[in-house]
Amino acid sequence: MSISLLVERGLWFLPVVLQVAIAVFLVRRRLHRELPCFFAYTVFQTVGSAISWFIRHNAAVYFYFYWDAELASVILEFAVIYEIFRNIVGRYERIQRVGFALYRWCAVLLILVGTLTAAGAPDVTGAAMMEGIVALERGVRIVQAGLVFFLFIFASYLGLSWRNYLFGVALGFGVLATFELAVAAIGSHLGTAGNPLYAAFKPIIYNCSVLIWSVYLLHRQPVMQPIITSIPKTEVAVWDQALMEFTRR
Repeated sequence: MSISLLVERGLWFLPVVLQVAIAVFLVRRRLHRELPCFFAYTVFQTVGSAISWFIRHNAAVYFYFYWDAELASVILEFAVIYEIFRNIVGRYERIQRVGFALYRWCAVLLILVGTLTAAGAPDVTGAAMMEGIVALERGVRIVQAGLVFFLFIFASYLGLSWRNYLFGVALGFGVLATFELAVAAIGSHLGTAGNPLYAAFKPIIYNCSVLIWSVYLLHRQPVMQPIITSIPKTEVAVWDQALMEFTRR
């Protein structure tokens, strides 16, 4: 067996093994009730990877299965974004409501962008579906990167340690989003010559994200950790109260 084939199979099976372990860990610690969307995403990715391996030699079946699974994966990832946000700011009703409103309009915008992109794609087999899903996926990646940026800035306000497992789940998606967007941007600059680059780096990036989730979940901490900081802990509560007063006007 060649080294390249060994690496390819390793990149394929490593996340499957790790995500099976993550799913088992979530159930054993009853975190699947707290993070049902992330649990569903983990199980879906595991099953999808296993099915893809068995149908990979049938090009037509693999093509449609891959892109249908990619669409479902993007939808689940977008649901995980709100799930993390809700768990972190759940104590602040108004902030959560404003966040949900932004999340809802962002979802509408992403669907619109994906639909318009698909409508403008060439009329060839599968091209419209591919273009629409890729546009939707890149939009979700931007939102994921924004979530991690939000957590880095406001972690101390929210009493959230960087070692917390919620931070780890968000960080994994943030790494996935940032590097996929970077590789996609390089690929767009190179044109069709950049496709092999994207295909080569995508599984590597995903493996890194799964490793981050594994490390954080195995060393999980309570959702809110007291952190010594010079910033008043009541600051977020003040924002929540201000939002409450503003929405009553």
